[in-house]
Amino acid sequence: GLLQNSAAVIIGAMLIAPLMTPIVGAGMALSLGNRPLFQSALLTVSIGFVGALTASTLFGLLVRLLHQVLGLDVVPEIGSTPEMWARCRPSPLDFCVGLVGGIAASYSQTRRHLSSALAGAAIAAALVPPIATAGLQIAFGQWDRQPSGEMPVIGPLLLVSVNVLTIMVGSSFILWARGIRADRKLAAKAKWAPRMTALLLLLSLLALVFMALP
Repeated sequence: GLLQNSAAVIIGAMLIAPLMTPIVGAGMALSLGNRPLFQSALLTVSIGFVGALTASTLFGLLVRLLHQVLGLDVVPEIGSTPEMWARCRPSPLDFCVGLVGGIAASYSQTRRHLSSALAGAAIAAALVPPIATAGLQIAFGQWDRQPSGEMPVIGPLLLVSVNVLTIMVGSSFILWARGIRADRKLAAKAKWAPRMTALLLLLSLLALVFMALP
């Protein structure tokens, strides 16, 4: 979808959201003060991220080989399409999308009749397409910042990072507000959870400031 500049294919691919559930799981771990669950969720997210980046890079190298070496007309030209460039310039609006997407996804998990809304929240957050964009740009050797402000590789990875952070923070808040939290005795011992939440908030705000800069 990214290579063909097809929004329809990209939207269809967004329904496959392997990273959304472990990220919401990390938010639940923060609200419960469950460190093993948080570590497991982070490991799952990391493996998913590396897997998506590696697969997209290898796919880009394959396309480049078929196009440039074998002369097959796989794509019109090797380079970023408008759909890819759209993910190279994250803005403060993307910060809001990730935050609201995390809130919607976690809230839908706590209400049985809203469970189908998770797919919509996954589409809104759209975690895998920017990772795939970064992998394809690595394969194509695109690193130079564009005059209009798009940042290849760095921009999509920043977009993913912001989405992950805001989904974790938003989901932990809404789950805590919905009563999914540790009891007082366990909460008093699990001091790492509020500290980790504060750290995630700080990183999210730093990313927001960076995206807001001209």
